[in-house]
Amino acid sequence: MRNLIGILGHELMKVWNNKKFLIFITSIFVLNLGTLWYSTSSNDYNPDLYSYRKLESKLKNFNDDEKIDYIEKYLDNLNEESKFLYTDNYMKETTLLKEVLNEIRTVKKYNTFLDNIQEQSSILSNVSIFQSSSGNEYSDRNIIKTANDYKQMNEIMPSYENSKGILLATNSYITDIFIILILCIVIYILVFYEKEKNLFSVIRVNINGRLCTGICKLLSLQISCILITLLFYGSNLVYYFSQLPIPDLSQLIQCLAPFSTSTLEVSIGMYLIIYILGKAVVVSIIASTLLLISIWSNYILTPYLALGFMSAVSYGMWKLIYPPTKWAFFKYFNLVGLLDLNKVFGAYLNLNIFNVPINYSRVWIVFVITSLIVLNILIVISYLKMRKLSVKSIKLKGKEFNVHTSLFRHEAYKILIMKKGIVILLLFLIGTGYIYTNHRYYISSGELTYKQYMDKLEGPLTKDKEEYLKNEKKKYEQAITMCNEIDEKYNNMEITKLQAMNLKQEYERVLSNYSIFETIWDKYEFIKEYPESEFIYDSGYKILFQAKDNTARIVMILYFVAIVFTLSSVLPMEYSNSQNKILKPTLLGIKKITYTKIAISSILAILFMIVTVGGRFIHISKFYEMSSLGAKAISLFGIGFWGSKLSIATVMTMFFIGLLIFSLLVMGIILLISSKVKNSVYTIVISFVLISLFLIL
Repeated sequence: MRNLIGILGHELMKVWNNKKFLIFITSIFVLNLGTLWYSTSSNDYNPDLYSYRKLESKLKNFNDDEKIDYIEKYLDNLNEESKFLYTDNYMKETTLLKEVLNEIRTVKKYNTFLDNIQEQSSILSNVSIFQSSSGNEYSDRNIIKTANDYKQMNEIMPSYENSKGILLATNSYITDIFIILILCIVIYILVFYEKEKNLFSVIRVNINGRLCTGICKLLSLQISCILITLLFYGSNLVYYFSQLPIPDLSQLIQCLAPFSTSTLEVSIGMYLIIYILGKAVVVSIIASTLLLISIWSNYILTPYLALGFMSAVSYGMWKLIYPPTKWAFFKYFNLVGLLDLNKVFGAYLNLNIFNVPINYSRVWIVFVITSLIVLNILIVISYLKMRKLSVKSIKLKGKEFNVHTSLFRHEAYKILIMKKGIVILLLFLIGTGYIYTNHRYYISSGELTYKQYMDKLEGPLTKDKEEYLKNEKKKYEQAITMCNEIDEKYNNMEITKLQAMNLKQEYERVLSNYSIFETIWDKYEFIKEYPESEFIYDSGYKILFQAKDNTARIVMILYFVAIVFTLSSVLPMEYSNSQNKILKPTLLGIKKITYTKIAISSILAILFMIVTVGGRFIHISKFYEMSSLGAKAISLFGIGFWGSKLSIATVMTMFFIGLLIFSLLVMGIILLISSKVKNSVYTIVISFVLISLFLIL
C-alpha cells in the first residue's frame, strides 16, 4: 500500500510539478476567463451582465405577481424615446425585460404545467385500452410515465430566482474544449513522454512497474480530471456570480426557469455540486478513453486523431438524430451529448429504448458507471500486456520522396507537418465554421420594415422618391393628429375608454412604424444637404464594422489562439535541440532560414485573417443584404468619416487590407517574443498575456 501511495504521488508530481504544464494550464485558465468576459460583453443587441443585477435589485422586494406587473407596465410604456433604466438603448432594454419576464412567468405557471401533464394522462386513460390515442404506442407510454414521474412534484411551490449566471457558467462549451485540450497534455506526460524516452523498458522490469504503476497512472489521470474540472467550472461560477445576481442556493432547482422541468428535488446549490461531479465523471471517461488508445498506440497522433474523429461523429449524431426516435440513445451518449449535463439533470427527458420510455438521467447514471468500470479494467489489462513501449514516426506509403534544395519547402514542412501547423489551421477552419453555422442574427419586424423602405429608395434621391417620402410623412402626421383628437374627445368625456381604444387601433397600427420612418426621414434630409450621398440598406455594413458583436469576438479569440499556437514554435524549434549551432555556419546561414520562416509565417497569418474576415462577411450576408458597393462612403459613415468621398467597396478593401496588416503585426510580435525567449511555451504565455491586455484595453 505504501508503494502504491508513493508511486501515485510520483505520477501526480509528473503532471502537477511540470513547469511547462503549469504554465500551459495557467495560460488556458486565463484564456477561459477572458473568453467568458469577451463573449458576454455588451453590444447593440444584448444587455451587459450588470443590467441583470440592476433589474434584480429593483425586483428583489417584490413577489412574483408584483414582478410580472412591474415589468409588463414598464414594457407597455417603453419606446425608443424613453429614458432607459437598466441599459442604454431600446433593443437591449426590451431584450432584458422580456427575458426576465418570460422566466418569471414560467416559474409562476409551474403548477399549471403539472396540471396539464396530469390532464394529458387522464385523457389517455379514458381511451380504449385496445387502441392508441395518438397512433403512437411509445408516445402514449411516455405520457403515462411522465405523469407518474411528476406526481411527486405537486407539493412544490417555486418562486422565481435569476438563472442567468448558472446557465452561462454551466453551458460554456468553450470551457469543455479547454479542459479536453489540457487532458491531451496530461496524457502525453503520463504515457508518450516515457515512450519517447524508452522509459517503459526500464519501468516494466521493476517490481512495481506493471500492475501498481498502471493503476497509479490511471488514478493520477482521474484525480487530474477532477481537479481540472473543479478549477475551471468553479472559476466559471465565481466569475458569473461576481457579475450577475446570485440566486438563493437553498431554493429548489425548479425556481430557475430553464431547469423548471427537472424532477430532481434538490436545492440549487446541490444541483451545482451534482453538475460538477457529473462533469468530472464525463471528463474522466473521455480521458480514460484517450489513455487506453495511448497505451495501445506507439504513434503520438493516434489518440488525438481518434479524439477528432469521435468529436466529428458525435457532433453529427447530436445534430441529425431526432430525440423521440429509437436512435436517441446515440444522440445523447456520445462525446458531445455526455458533456451537456443540463439536459441530464436540469431537464426532463425519456429515451425510447426498445419502444419503452426510460428516464434519461437513470440511463446516464448506468452508462457512465458501466463505462468507467469497463474502461478502468481495460486500461489496467492493456498496461499489463502492453507491447508498444516506444514511439514511432508515421511513414506514408506512396510516391518516393524526391530530394530537393528548396529551403521554402523544407521550412514549410517543418512548420506545417512537424509542428502540426496544418492541424491547427484545419481545427481553426472547423471551429470558425461551427461558430458561424450555429449563430443567427435576430431580424425584428422593425428591421424588415426598414429594409422594405430601403428597397424602394435605394440609390440617389429623385423627385419620385422625394414625393413618396412626403406622402409617407403626411400619412404619419395625419395618424398622429387623429390620435390626438381621439384622446381629446376621451379627456372631454365625449367617448369611453373602450371607444377611444377601438378608434385609435388603426392609427396606432400605422404609427407602429413611425420611429423607423423618422430614421428614413433623417437620411432624406442628410442626402438633401449632401447630394453626393444616397439611400443604401446599411444594417449589414454596420454589423460588419462593429467590433462589439459577440460572434466576432469569439472568432477573434479563436484567431488569436490559432495564430499563437501555430507561430510560437517557428523560431524556437531549432533552439530546442541546439540545431541553431549547426545551422549558423552553413552556406545559407541562420539569417536566410529566418527570413524564409518569416515569409511562411506571413502567408499563414494572412490566411488566418482571410478565414476570419471572409467567414464573417459571408455569415452576415446570409441575413443582411450588402449591396450599393459603388455608393460613396458618406452614405454609410456620414460626413465626419475621413474616406467619405471614396466608394464603399474601396473603404471595405482598405479595411480588409488593414486587418491583414494587423495580422502581420500580430505575427511579428509573436516571432519577436519567440526570438527573445527561445521557447515556444513561454512564447504562448507571454503572447496570451499581451493579447488579454489588448482586448481589455
